[in-house]
Amino acid sequence: MVPRWFRDLARRCRIEIPFGGVVCPELVRTIWIEADWRARVSNKRTLVFLEHPGERDLRDIYTAGPGFDIERFAYDSPDALEVTREKRRDGSVVVYWQPRGPVTPFALYEHQDSWVPPASHQQSAIFAEYRAEGKTGIVTTEIITPQTFETAIAFERPRWPMLTSDLALVKYAFKQLEANEGDRPEIAPDGKRLEWKIAGPRRGARYVCVAFHEHGVAEWQEKLKALTIFGRARRMVASWAR
Repeated sequence: MVPRWFRDLARRCRIEIPFGGVVCPELVRTIWIEADWRARVSNKRTLVFLEHPGERDLRDIYTAGPGFDIERFAYDSPDALEVTREKRRDGSVVVYWQPRGPVTPFALYEHQDSWVPPASHQQSAIFAEYRAEGKTGIVTTEIITPQTFETAIAFERPRWPMLTSDLALVKYAFKQLEANEGDRPEIAPDGKRLEWKIAGPRRGARYVCVAFHEHGVAEWQEKLKALTIFGRARRMVASWAR
């Protein structure tokens, strides 16, 4: 475990060392997509503190998007007091927090929070991501939508190729489906609820779930096909020009 004085010294040098004095046996995330296609996300973490946390030891991270206004971000938690917030270069928002009440080392502590992502989810594919920031046992993600799911695939996000767009994620997801690789989240009988589990996520890794609504696979295949034809035509015209 990294001593507190060393973590404080690293922060003065703009180096963030994760707090090792807490473990998370279980995290349950629920993503509700309403009839207007706006999402509401809630997180419920079971924590065990090995030592008392400092002012900037605990943090929640949210993938909000590059153009998101950090001042408009509404952090809601019944058990936590916000210390400060920061926005990263990738558009994610980091909220540093402290428990409202006293912490008992080695006892169970329940941390809850919720937020509303800015983007609309009215599309044929839903994307969910989990970043393994700390020591976590099991992560369960529920996605509930008014439309039925056709299929879903989950995988650890590769460092290369860089999947920086929805199109790149879908293309990679199709490769995973064709190769029968990755994890297959469970879809409820009514098709409107999906459950994705990660057992023992690797610290520092990023995991992605791509869930296709009904007819979504065919729609994205047509998009990829059209872009491939367009790309070939553009390269052909460029070669003629040369």
